[in-house]
Amino acid sequence: MARAVICIVHRLVINAHSGAGKSTLQNILHGCTVSRVQRATGDFVFMVDDSSEKKALAVTGHGAVSRTMLPDVLLSDKGVVFIDCPGLNDTRASAVNVANGINVAACVEATSSARFVAVVEFSTVKAARGSGFKELIKALVDSFGGARGLAAHASSVLLVVSQAPLDLDLASARALLGEVAISLSDDEREVSLELSTRAVLFHP
Repeated sequence: MARAVICIVHRLVINAHSGAGKSTLQNILHGCTVSRVQRATGDFVFMVDDSSEKKALAVTGHGAVSRTMLPDVLLSDKGVVFIDCPGLNDTRASAVNVANGINVAACVEATSSARFVAVVEFSTVKAARGSGFKELIKALVDSFGGARGLAAHASSVLLVVSQAPLDLDLASARALLGEVAISLSDDEREVSLELSTRAVLFHP
């Protein structure tokens, strides 16, 4: 008798501002070996090594310049499907931003089961009264059809703080996110505080 083979597939929907490290995170989760490389402009990026056993799953090195237009489905041999969303606050045009929001919301609605990974760059949490974190929460709220929808699925959402100082401890990062969350509107504050208490640091 033929034996049925059951393949467990984990779907990860990943969203962030352009340049926050979405592509690097996907490549590392895929199993790629990455290195910190200095570009001619003087800034640093994480690139997949030529010697890496696993080849790059997502394109890196484009910094804060938006590249993704539609949610991009990337298949990993680890049983994970990465759904790479367009960057928040698209650098191309405001109309593209609106289209991106609609596409991401449609993607979330069409996905029967998924984990949502939201990446926020530390500098956008620390500066301008946490503008980056606030924008990310707003995008999450829109993607889940409102604050109640986000709250109902909060256990499936992981907040990732990227590009933080190496000496920053997790408790301090969560406390900083909590301070920003308190300043949000009533319907967003509670779920933002919950996400903050489970946030993780991402140091490639």
